[in-house]
Parts: sequence; structure tokens; C-alpha cells
Amino acid sequence: MASDQSSVTRTVFLFGAIGQGPYGYMTFASDGRIQVYENSNEHSYAYDDGVLAFYDINGVETSTLIESAADPLHFRPHTLGTHYLEPVLHLGPLQEKMSDKPAVVVNTLAKSGTYLVAEALTASGYKPLDLHLSSDFLHDNRGVDMNVIHWNPPERSITCSASALASIVGPGEFVVGHIDSVEELRKIDRSPVELISVVRNPFDQIQSMLTFKIHKTKPKPSDLIWRSMTGLDRFKAFLLAHPVDYWLDFSRRITENFEFLTFEDLRVGRVASESLSTKLISDLETGLSSALGKETSTNMGGLREAKVNYFEDESVCAFLDSLGVTAYAQKHWNISGPTAPP
Repeated sequence: MASDQSSVTRTVFLFGAIGQGPYGYMTFASDGRIQVYENSNEHSYAYDDGVLAFYDINGVETSTLIESAADPLHFRPHTLGTHYLEPVLHLGPLQEKMSDKPAVVVNTLAKSGTYLVAEALTASGYKPLDLHLSSDFLHDNRGVDMNVIHWNPPERSITCSASALASIVGPGEFVVGHIDSVEELRKIDRSPVELISVVRNPFDQIQSMLTFKIHKTKPKPSDLIWRSMTGLDRFKAFLLAHPVDYWLDFSRRITENFEFLTFEDLRVGRVASESLSTKLISDLETGLSSALGKETSTNMGGLREAKVNYFEDESVCAFLDSLGVTAYAQKHWNISGPTAPP
């Protein structure tokens, strides 16, 4: 039995030609448009009882593909051309009752409120798809307990571009992630999906990352060294063992290219945005009123150490100054140190 069209439009495919390998990702809009893959020969499509037909920008049929009877959503060359489609990731049926809400991608600097926003959206009736996006891969957390999703996520990795996945997110659904590619984010920002970008005071982000790495992630062999230490020595070793410069660069890519929210505003229930829809702003503010303080997969309030300002250490200050962390914090938060407990 052939897959119905709704199954096709809820799938990310890898598109290619026999003997030439894959060309790229492809998805199908319900109105007949081909998405993500851009080529004048694959502009639109028609689907009927397991047969896909592609049309060029002038409406001329360019290739046909047929679904395998043995492997649902696997398409092979049919009567025209040598193209094929392999499914990368399939979502479940779209909930039509959610059509009054936008599709949402939540992109954050790590430890900047990813799951606070997720909890707020869920509280306002949005459906989490339980996928965590990076620029060119994702972690499929469907069916995984939220308390362990960060323990060993690489075992659930699927190669897939963020923009391809975003193109099949439906109304009232959302995904979260840490997408560092400006190009991928611009593709998402130009799509019907609403993009929420969140950053955080880098000093607080670093402190929160320390606690997160200690309590929520599976240690790599190199982690065992700094984890065995205590106090300021452990913090210094942590800084050297982690990509602080990358975290800063990630944050800059957001603040220099997109409208952004700050974790500091969100944690007091404020959504300061001029680009998000009125509906999404209202839903997010309503959701935050009940989400703040709730347990999430990364909320570690009970695990934090007594407040110690490691950033007062001269060598720590010099190191972070050399990376540009202090200047960045002063520019966007008008501060030169942490504002919250570790």
C-alpha cells in the first residue's frame, strides 16, 4: 500500500541520482512546492498512489519516481530519469487543531534557556517534537526520558540539515537546538517558521555550563582530570578543557545577525521582540508565567555550588579578557562579571 501524501510531506529525504550519489536534502510542501533543494528542474511535484512526478520552473515534467513496495518512503526511478529519494527522518501525523499557532524553531546558545523556552511553549499548548538540532545533524530524543537526554546524545545522532528539518515542522510544533551556521539560520528565518534566538551573559553561561558538565553529561576521558579537582583549580582546568571561544563566537553570530532574546529577560517573564508574531509573544509570555522554576532536563538549581566568584581571579580575568568575553558582556549586558549563582 502506497504512503499517503501527508506522510511524504512530513519526511526529510536525501535526493540523488543512480550512479551519481546524493545531491542534497529535499522536502515537499502540501501545496506542491519542492523545498530545501534548489534547482530549476525540481521546482514542483505531484504525488499519486506512490508515484512522484517532478516539474521544472516552466511546469515541464522532468522525472518520475515510484515508492518501493517493500520499503515505505523509499523512492526509485520510474518512467523518466534516474532519480531516487531516501528517507532521513519522518515525523508523525500533523495535528490540524494546532493550525492557529506558528511553527517554531528555538535556537539558543547552550545553557541559555533552551528548555525554559521549551517548557513555556509546551505550557501554552505547543507540541515539542523532541528533536535537538545542530546545523548539519540532530539528536533524536523521541521516547527518551528528559532527565537523561544529555547523557550520551551522540548515540542518537542523525545527519540532517537544520533548515531541512525546520521545513517540515507544522503549526503549533517546535524544535530546539544550538544552530551555529548563519546560512542555515537565515534559511530558517526566511521560511514560514518563526525563529526564536536566545543568548545569555557569557559569565553566567560559563558558570552554568560547568555545573551542567559535572552533573548531566557522560564524561569523556579528558573530563576525568578537571572533574577530579575542586574549587578555583577545577574551574581553571574546565576553562582550558572547553571551547569558551566557540561559545562566544556562537553568541556573536546570533547577536550580529538576528534579533535575539536574552535569558535574563526570559527568567523574569519578559519577551522583548519586534520580529516575532504577536501570537507567539503572547503565548511565550503566558507560558513563562508557569514554566519559571519548573524542573527541566537542564535546570540544576539544586545542584549548584555555594556562590563563588571565580571571575575575580586575576588569571581567569586575563584569560577571558584576551578572548573578548568581558568586552562582549559589557556591550550587551553592561556588566563585567556574573549576575547569578554558578
